[in-house]
Amino acid sequence: MSQKKIIFLVIVGILALSIIIGFAYISNKQQSTKPKTSTMKIWITDGTSESYQKLVDGFKKYAPEYARTEILIEKQTSDPDRYRTLLLSTATEGSGPDIFMLKKWEDDILESKVEPVPSDVLDFSDFEKRYDDIFRDLVYSTGSGEDKKTVLQWVPLGFETLGIFYNKTLIRDIPKTLDELDLIYTEWGSDTYPTNLGLSPTFTPNMAEIYPLWLKKDGVENYVDVYDRKSTLESYMSYWSLDVKKEDANTANEETTDNQTISSENNTSKNLNDEKSGMIKEKMTTLDLFMEGKISMIFWYPSTILELEKSSKRVKESIDNNDILTERIFKSNKQKKQNIWRYNYFWISKYTKNGLASVKFLEYLLTSEAQRIYMGEYPYIIPAQVEFYASTKKIPLSENFSKTTLSSFVPLLEEKLTVFHYGIKSKFERYLRDGLDADEPDIESITKNISIEIGCEINWLTGWSVSSDCQSN
Repeated sequence: MSQKKIIFLVIVGILALSIIIGFAYISNKQQSTKPKTSTMKIWITDGTSESYQKLVDGFKKYAPEYARTEILIEKQTSDPDRYRTLLLSTATEGSGPDIFMLKKWEDDILESKVEPVPSDVLDFSDFEKRYDDIFRDLVYSTGSGEDKKTVLQWVPLGFETLGIFYNKTLIRDIPKTLDELDLIYTEWGSDTYPTNLGLSPTFTPNMAEIYPLWLKKDGVENYVDVYDRKSTLESYMSYWSLDVKKEDANTANEETTDNQTISSENNTSKNLNDEKSGMIKEKMTTLDLFMEGKISMIFWYPSTILELEKSSKRVKESIDNNDILTERIFKSNKQKKQNIWRYNYFWISKYTKNGLASVKFLEYLLTSEAQRIYMGEYPYIIPAQVEFYASTKKIPLSENFSKTTLSSFVPLLEEKLTVFHYGIKSKFERYLRDGLDADEPDIESITKNISIEIGCEINWLTGWSVSSDCQSN
């Protein structure tokens, strides 16, 4: 090879190497100038991380400036006490979430840890027009004069109210009032059971959810006012011991004592009692009995459909799913229609390091698109935005229960809804369960313990002085 050719190849090699180095430098320079990927954490208590991913994807299209932001949806405990503790312990450490989910009335002690969004940061001027009236308290004013601001406290996506699931082969005339329900019990003559009422929380997991209907009948609007409600609990528990037709009771021998049992062909409570041992052995609940065709009606929220899905696969002889229908809850008060409701909402942490992104995410949750995505993932949750109410008539709670409808749970205009204090509910439920699971429940002791415990919880939440009873409990 000639000397000129060697020199030529060397020059070409040097040029090629220079080009490669140049490209590498430019590439590294470009990479170094790109914004670093940030991370935003969102904590949920209901649903799944996977089901919320579509909302995350929708948000990144809605706000492309956050397309590179890593958004982590983390499912936390559904226990309100543990969740509250977890939020409080992580809030100031910087390890907590930027946005977190709460149930209504679990927020008392967390109010100082959140950041409401003012109207000059987030436009929610049409909130009251687009959302159900039950959410009016989410928008409120702070300060006065020139410092007065309108703020949005949190953003809901949906809610639930109590309703009725019933087996059309067992019952057709659904009770419209509590009196009608009582009449059904006293006239029930088959070996099946009218409802899931009366049994303890072990067998009726939703007891603490439906029991407020009886509290409302007695004028109680909140768990915090549940003191000394022995008569209310006795009224609820009567469904377990009610085995006498009203006409039988009216014509019974006057010499019959309180401790004597009046015989009747309709012995619903005895049947339920006999069923208990088998239920314990098989680890069954009243939802399983319902799916076996042994209970005609159950009362709960529309999300009960998830448990019915599991039960229909678990029980040995499940009824036809098409026999399950839904209906509105009965009146607990003669004067007006009342119901219990619950909902989750999203709130921005005061300690977020992604304030702008968090506000933008809440802004997205307020859109019709986000509502539509949420409904697709959770067809058994009533949409928070009223424009979607009409569509609930066409939506079954699940594909496997095609005769059920979400519209049976959408509140009427004249219906008064009450949110019971879920921050206290866990304590309330525990005392009910422990007391009523006893062989011979002592209702007086149960109500006394509940009164003391709830009083202590209120003292703790509000910072009031703690009594000696609380210190010993």
